[in-house]
Amino acid sequence: MLDAEQVEPGVWEARLREELIASGADRDQELLVAAAEFRVLVRSEGKYQVDASGAKGVQIGGDHPTQFNAFN
Repeated sequence: MLDAEQVEPGVWEARLREELIASGADRDQELLVAAAEFRVLVRSEGKYQVDASGAKGVQIGGDHPTQFNAFN
């Protein structure tokens, strides 16, 4: 899956989901527990959890951020 040619956004996710289901990974309790633990670790890192999807002219991070925007 990782070696596949680049495709349109979202396509890789569907292909990967199909492969995981076909392999039985979606029913492997040990794998599901490990994935849940990993998700907790990933979400606990960092100072903030920010969702800036669809945002324009946003700067995230830094102790003394400065940003200048010009919208035309």
